[in-house]
Amino acid sequence: MRKGEDDTPALFVDFYKDKFDAESQSYQQLQEWLIKVMQDHGFHLGTKREYFHFDYRPEMPRNY
Repeated sequence: MRKGEDDTPALFVDFYKDKFDAESQSYQQLQEWLIKVMQDHGFHLGTKREYFHFDYRPEMPRNY
């Protein structure tokens, strides 16, 4: 859920947040959707804040 040309920085949450072209906004929405789905099921974003790295911690509040 990132443009390959954006390389490693695009792996982190909100990389696309301040980009306003349609494709970047689509990637931002997809990443937010994935985070929401995972947090709805008790997962927490990992400490590096990569959009795909989660820890199962249902007892803790959301961290995004």
